[in-house]
Amino acid sequence: MNGTLEDQQHALQLEDSYRLTPVQEGMLVSVLRAEGGMFFQQMVLDLFHLDVDKYIEAWRQVFAHTPVWRSSFHWQDSKEPVQRIHRAVELPVQVEDWSKEEPEHRISKLKEFLQQDRRRGFQLDQPPLIRLAVIKWEPDHYKVIKSHHHLLMDRWSAPLVMQDIQQVYAALLRGQEPRLRERPAFRNYVDWLAERNDGRVEVFWKEYLKDFVEPGGLPAAIEVAHPGSRFVVERLTLPAETTRNLARFARLHQTTVGVVLEAAWAVLLSRWGHGDDVVFGSTFSGRASGCPEVEQIVGLFINALPVRVRPRPEQRLGDLLQELQHTHGLLQQVDFTAPALVQKWSNLPADVPLFDTLVTFVSQSLMGGRNEDAEGERAGGSPESFHSLNITNYSLSLMVVETKESLLLELTGVAQHYTSGILMRLLSQLARLFEQFLDDSDQLLSELSLMTPQE
Repeated sequence: MNGTLEDQQHALQLEDSYRLTPVQEGMLVSVLRAEGGMFFQQMVLDLFHLDVDKYIEAWRQVFAHTPVWRSSFHWQDSKEPVQRIHRAVELPVQVEDWSKEEPEHRISKLKEFLQQDRRRGFQLDQPPLIRLAVIKWEPDHYKVIKSHHHLLMDRWSAPLVMQDIQQVYAALLRGQEPRLRERPAFRNYVDWLAERNDGRVEVFWKEYLKDFVEPGGLPAAIEVAHPGSRFVVERLTLPAETTRNLARFARLHQTTVGVVLEAAWAVLLSRWGHGDDVVFGSTFSGRASGCPEVEQIVGLFINALPVRVRPRPEQRLGDLLQELQHTHGLLQQVDFTAPALVQKWSNLPADVPLFDTLVTFVSQSLMGGRNEDAEGERAGGSPESFHSLNITNYSLSLMVVETKESLLLELTGVAQHYTSGILMRLLSQLARLFEQFLDDSDQLLSELSLMTPQE
């Protein structure tokens, strides 16, 4: 028998092992180069009428059923970075009861809990890279905190696993044996991707980024320092009426609210120093690539790719929207391309990033929606009771969450460069552009103003 006893035991503990996707490799490189906490994902849900034991059991069953949740990542002892799926790994669960404490103390205690959770982070070669905490907040109110490393999965995977958890939880409440569907493994996508060696992808990116030689910046932020914190976060909620009008406006122009958002962001960056050739990062699902059953696979597909916009003063807003919609259609066909390759195929040096701002648009369904089961709203959670933290390696990240009632705008900046005041100014100007968009889609871009009438 070949190999040591330790090697044989190690092999028996592994369910699978495969190389990383290019997107995962790029993220791993960023993690290894950066400080701790990069790509840490944290979600907080407020749930009610919860049977805690059955709810935790539902999580454990889905954990055992979801291979990528039992992953570790290795690069030092391999020729190439690999993802290993382990057989016998337990989901770490922490249960606390804070219901008898004063409300003010609970709030400060939760803030410290979340900070400690982030500082704790994850060791990529030590599974699991996910954990759960259930905190009794009030007699019938619970805070559920799920933390994981972004290398495991993306937001587009969240509804899939939440559906599984709700299905198991509902069955347990009824005293029935849960039956989970078999989802395609992430390994399927890795194998499919390995066969994609099409020179047309390189040709596309070289043509798309031709003549782009000077990334823009935000000059007002260059000398700003915010000591004592790594990130600054500011939020703005658009009213329900504005949200409904934006959705109606997008439908009228045969596009999406996400594209309208990017049009506003492009105009904003253009006015802040990017000129008439704007490139910013946009989050793509990575699931439009043609891999069989890709919509049912749990894993990391999400990708940040450059969106190039050339806003001209004489251009009409409606034309800009159509150009952006067309651009998105093209980018979706190559949304599996590794960012490192896109950078390589551009005209910029390797140490000059194509973009330093990222836009992410998330619909209500990607936040898990309402956490209901067949018994009714036994464990109700809503986007209003949802909080997440998404730490990336971009100096400025805009995340917009679309719910039925409102648009939630969250802007995160590196504290070394951005103050809360600058972030709030950017958010206010973005909201101002939305208002003007709704006035007239035939208006020229030169007619748009970042200032309010009072200013």
